[in-house]
Amino acid sequence: MNNKSPIDVPEAFFKFARWLNAETLSLGPRGMIEEAASGTLTSAERDICRAFVDTVLQRVTDDQKLLDFMKTSGAKLFIKRPAGARYLLKLIRDTL
Repeated sequence: MNNKSPIDVPEAFFKFARWLNAETLSLGPRGMIEEAASGTLTSAERDICRAFVDTVLQRVTDDQKLLDFMKTSGAKLFIKRPAGARYLLKLIRDTL
């Protein structure tokens, strides 16, 4: 996924991502993220996800790779452009 060495994706992130969907997007992007986190993650899992996303954003410079990752994450969202994946991941990091 990244431009350097492999990054292990924590199960907590997949658990969280499966709750990201177009239905809760009606709450707004931050609302969708907060809804997904509150319904699925413990405080420790939030910290794990935040640290994981921060690592990904620091190490992966290719937005297409981020988009490909989000497509396989379990999230049920349509992200049109590669830059949208980076935006969403930044929002996830900052919201968690």
